[in-house]
Amino acid sequence: MSLTTTRNDILAHIAGVADRPSKKILLTGEPGIGKSTVLDRAAIDFTAAGFVVLRATPSYAERRTVYSTLWDLISELGRASLEELPAEYRSFLEVALGQKQPSAEVPSLATSIALESLLVHASSNAPVALLIDDLQWADPESIAAIGRAFRRTTTRPVHLVATSRDYDRSGEGAPLDFDASDVYALAGLTVEELEAVAQPAWPTTLTRSQVVALHEHTGGNPMWALEIIARGQLGSLGALAIGMVRAPDSLASAVAGRLLTLSPDAREVVSIVALLGHPPFELLSTVLGFGEIADGAIGEAEAAGFLRATTRSVRTRHPLQASAAVSRLTPSRRRELHRFIAQAIDDPVVRAQHLEQSQPEGPDETIAQALAKAAVVTRQRGARLRAAHFAAQAVNRTDPLSAPFQTRLLTQAQHLFSAGDLASALDTLDRVSPYRLDVGQYDVYLALCTSALHSSRGHTATHEFLRAQIEEIGDDTIRRAIVRANALEDDLMPVHVRAKVSALSFAVLEGVGAPNAVHRALRGAIRAQIDAGHGLNAELIATSTERQGVQIVVGLDDTGLARTAFLSHLIDDVDASRAALVELVEWAEREGKEGIARTFLMYSALAELVAGDAVTARRFAQQAGFSATSADIPPTVLPILGLLLVTGAEYDALERLLSTWESSEAGSGIYRDLEIPTLRGLSALARRDWASAVAHLRGAADRADSLGLVEPGSRFRVDAPLIEALFHLGEVEEARRRLDVLRAFLDEHERPITRIAVHRLTSLERAASGDLEGALAAATESIDAAVAVGRSVDEALGLLQRSRVMVRLRKVTLARRDLEAAHALAGMSGDRDVLARIAFAMESSRRPKSPTQLTAAEQRVLDCLREGHANKEIAARLFVSIRTVESHVASILRKTGQPSRSKLITRG
Repeated sequence: MSLTTTRNDILAHIAGVADRPSKKILLTGEPGIGKSTVLDRAAIDFTAAGFVVLRATPSYAERRTVYSTLWDLISELGRASLEELPAEYRSFLEVALGQKQPSAEVPSLATSIALESLLVHASSNAPVALLIDDLQWADPESIAAIGRAFRRTTTRPVHLVATSRDYDRSGEGAPLDFDASDVYALAGLTVEELEAVAQPAWPTTLTRSQVVALHEHTGGNPMWALEIIARGQLGSLGALAIGMVRAPDSLASAVAGRLLTLSPDAREVVSIVALLGHPPFELLSTVLGFGEIADGAIGEAEAAGFLRATTRSVRTRHPLQASAAVSRLTPSRRRELHRFIAQAIDDPVVRAQHLEQSQPEGPDETIAQALAKAAVVTRQRGARLRAAHFAAQAVNRTDPLSAPFQTRLLTQAQHLFSAGDLASALDTLDRVSPYRLDVGQYDVYLALCTSALHSSRGHTATHEFLRAQIEEIGDDTIRRAIVRANALEDDLMPVHVRAKVSALSFAVLEGVGAPNAVHRALRGAIRAQIDAGHGLNAELIATSTERQGVQIVVGLDDTGLARTAFLSHLIDDVDASRAALVELVEWAEREGKEGIARTFLMYSALAELVAGDAVTARRFAQQAGFSATSADIPPTVLPILGLLLVTGAEYDALERLLSTWESSEAGSGIYRDLEIPTLRGLSALARRDWASAVAHLRGAADRADSLGLVEPGSRFRVDAPLIEALFHLGEVEEARRRLDVLRAFLDEHERPITRIAVHRLTSLERAASGDLEGALAAATESIDAAVAVGRSVDEALGLLQRSRVMVRLRKVTLARRDLEAAHALAGMSGDRDVLARIAFAMESSRRPKSPTQLTAAEQRVLDCLREGHANKEIAARLFVSIRTVESHVASILRKTGQPSRSKLITRG
């Protein structure tokens, strides 16, 4: 029996072949499983380790060509190596390789001795590795020569690694007398490895469930998996029994050849077991009785390595064997067996699988009903994508003109959406005829369409779809209310409009039987209240959760729990977001909803960014599997990735992401209008490009104002960085005005994270007006507030600001201590953006000041001069005295060497 092993394990065994007593390894496995790939990697590793690598790749066509394998093996050595051998040995090898006509018959023993001499010579300076791929095709003469020569060189550093298709056999499966401990059966790719191979070959994103189904049907065989993808068969894969997917002829023929060595009854047993999947002996005996096959044939098939039996059941050893065994049956015989099995089995899922295969394609209501029932049962068992596959088969078996057709299409789309396959869900929904749906069905249809469109194609596509719906339904009040409720997902809807539409939709739809639209109306009201600065309405969330019944089709991301998770951090309640997201991630993983679980993990990353913990945020993002280069980034995840790049100081990568984002369908709505300019502004602020930062952030803030967004979190937290950039640019009046608005909000609302920022911005404001003691006190307040809530990154920013004030107060030593403490805290938080800002300040503090270098205050005065302001205007603008401005102007003239104020302006 071969020892089944993974690629990494077998590579480790191969690397240690020199330490094995036998110095040999035979790697077995089905065709297409990747044995050649492993041998290629071994050749690279051996070469890197200084081995002389001799390779042979026997082929089916060469198996009857004498010494063809030997010819391949020693061709790498070249003529020079042969010249080193004694003339007699060289002559033997030349005859064996066809390079010389023999004067008399050369015994095979002589060729073996000659090969032995060649290996001894080759291994005198470096170890030798003989690598033979597809040993099953090697010619007997080469095998005999290599086998004897290898046995005679056991004291030399000569090693052998071979691959072969055959396994669990003595004799032809082990032609070089491999010991059982030297034979390893290569396992298929793991689910993760198969996903890495399959994703680039598939035009859309594979869900985890699809990859798992692909793995089950192929046994992890990469060649077969790619063949299935090329055929476009993934749509029904999860609803098919193992063995129902035809293997490529190049793979199946190898197994079919081995099947021919069995008796007819044993071959039939393998085929029936393949059809049944994993039958208990009782069921198998019933089916064998129907086929008039003796039970003894089971033992023959098991002894030949095709079946694996336990005390209760039996199954084929590999999906490839199952596929090959089913393929040998005629279509009529296969359908006959499927019909009998469907009658003999009770499980509704397995029964539906066999009914589906028992009749030619085409509408059949009996089969459609069985498949629809199987979809329900499979969904209840937690296999969402498989439920979608059964639902798809039920649709295909339903007459398009019959009453159940539209319902089954909606059910299929619902299963696909729930499994995270949004593209397939939308394709299915395109086949639905909305005018044939009743109100309840139309409610489901709208909820699925808008959710899938918004998640995959963004704002514009969703908006256009809903506008088309309004035009089609005319004066139907209820359906118009359903459309309006779904339109509440429009992130560019002003807050007061969302509040009004939510109330109107709820009033029309209450009691109508449109639960999805009612739920969305409640969601709209919850969001409108929070955006308007009224906080998170717990009572409304409780009502929303109560309304979340079995008819709500979109998933747990629509529940009140999700509202808490997604919205609490907007009002600085990070702990509530964290707790809800932990529950949501656990639920999604338990339910197998991988796509939704990944989104929840990214929201967990966002909550940690708001909490100031960039290290934990990156860990969640890594768990989610998204990066700036991912091809399947949902629109809701894009701004989170952007923030991660900002905190990682990856500004070039951020710009590439934003540029790609803008050119995609997803780059619309609130993303384009608010979040893209905010991210660009944050990037410019970090790079000390104050003018660009102000331009981008001001545009984002103005858009937030136009939408009526009051809550700082809802505004993508744009105000604090904008005010900071304005102070640095010298736009003190605008900065002070915006800061007053933020203060007024905090007078009526408790937002601890925002309050820390306001203390720090107040320090900037007072420093700009010359009140350095007041600036020092405000900076210290921001530090104390950050310490109180355990926010190291805000504490670091507060220390940075206080150090700047300290420098202006000539307290250089204290300023340096603050900078060092800020640097350590920023490092702990993992915010590389803040760390870079502090590092710049530390470097600047060490840099000798040029006698001609302008101070920050002088630079602000110079900027005002170049704008044409008089001294009195500059004093008012910068909140300083006229005498202070005159002093700064004199210093600027001295440092720049300009003779007059007018020259200073004209040479600006």
